[in-house]
Amino acid sequence: MTEASDIIDKAKKRAANAKEVWADVYRSAKDDLHFLSDEPYAQWDEDEYNDRIRVGRPALQIDQLSQFIHQVSNDIRMNTPTIKVIPADMDSDPKTAEMISGRIKAIEYKSNADAAYDMAADFSVKSSIGFIRVDRGYIDDESFEQELRICRVTNPAAVYIDPDSIEPDGSDAKFACVFDEITQADFKERWPEEN
Repeated sequence: MTEASDIIDKAKKRAANAKEVWADVYRSAKDDLHFLSDEPYAQWDEDEYNDRIRVGRPALQIDQLSQFIHQVSNDIRMNTPTIKVIPADMDSDPKTAEMISGRIKAIEYKSNADAAYDMAADFSVKSSIGFIRVDRGYIDDESFEQELRICRVTNPAAVYIDPDSIEPDGSDAKFACVFDEITQADFKERWPEEN
């Protein structure tokens, strides 16, 4: 049992460290998304906004950024990045690369990977943080066979990657933490023995 608790302790330490290191980036991302929203005070300091309204001065919120965001996001949508398999050297078999590439295309198609790529790109443009998730799932309720899936990450602020990663795509990260919030009722239903 100590092995499991050691793994959990290590995961908690890594998560705490990643949250601390990425805190400024995630705070800025949250501010960026808030600025782009239609929420009150999104583009104004609350006190300044109230002062202007109190004395009868206008406090307009004019969206001048969305057009540029859509321009970049739509360019990415029109040229959606996909996974490509290229034989690495002269000893590699092009037919094997072609077969692997076909399998990846099938996974992308079945997963609706375009939606995941588009969402990650959109969040990246708006807030500098966007992720896709490669996961696995059972083929059906009857079988133990699993297949890969490319999934959307609808809340990139819940994902923390290894802060020691230096590659732009995070490919050198040694770990990632994904925080999912669930209600107490859902927790009790899923893990009744833990109550």
